[in-house]
Amino acid sequence: MRQLVGRAEALGWDEAMFEFMRTRVSSGAGVVEDERVADWRFLLPRTGRDAALVLGCGLGTVPAALCDMFATVHVVDTSAERVRLLELRASEHGIANLVPTRVARGGALPFAAEGFDLVVARSSDWEFRAAGADGRGAFRAVAQDVHRVLKEGGGAYLGVPNRLSYERLLRPWTPRDGFACSQRGYRRILAQAGFAEIRFYAPLPGHEGIPLFYVPVDDGALLEYFFECVFPLFDAVSPEVKRLYAVEYRLAKLAVRLGGWLGLRPLARHLVRGFGIIATRGPRRAPSPGAP
Repeated sequence: MRQLVGRAEALGWDEAMFEFMRTRVSSGAGVVEDERVADWRFLLPRTGRDAALVLGCGLGTVPAALCDMFATVHVVDTSAERVRLLELRASEHGIANLVPTRVARGGALPFAAEGFDLVVARSSDWEFRAAGADGRGAFRAVAQDVHRVLKEGGGAYLGVPNRLSYERLLRPWTPRDGFACSQRGYRRILAQAGFAEIRFYAPLPGHEGIPLFYVPVDDGALLEYFFECVFPLFDAVSPEVKRLYAVEYRLAKLAVRLGGWLGLRPLARHLVRGFGIIATRGPRRAPSPGAP
């Protein structure tokens, strides 16, 4: 990242990023981000459009995409290099409503309560950690912090791993995210934090990288249609895309076949690699009788 920032300062953001991506593709690593990582924004509920907050810069794709929808987009990150890279992108592209800020690792969000219409937190860009907390405690801390800075009726997008994913079941030796929960666990924690209208999507092939689809996991008929009619189309994609998703596709193909043979496809919504969660901050709770 430090080298990329140096190249962007010397050559400009566009040329440095093109060089960076070309090197990755030529080595077989593939593209890191494109605008599809922000396609979930078209699924957001109707909320205000004054201010958004993004936790983690990434390469700047998500914040830049949101700048077309919100009057102001604040971005926080613990990395000075990622903040600087985003500043260079905003300057070169003339994005005046983007406000990147570096924050301390593990600290609370440096914003007043109820200031944002949207808050975005993806595990690929932001550390879901809390001092002394277990997995659920770490996610709970983030959910409570996000809830605090959201306006009433504001929305949150959370990109998170699934503790029960097929990948973990078929490859138990895979490194695991410490905070991962099941769909039920995430829903319970978000409801306890004060969120309502909690919707789960499956970013396919995964919640990290570049999702090609966002499938509602609570719609069994739509999931079945996806497996029967859309999933097989992967065989028709370019060799570059096949190579990029080769391992994930082989595992998913095995899971789809086994699910079809055993009649277990309805369980697929519990076994996806991760979730894209869209939740709305509910109304303030009335104080209990006798409360001061």
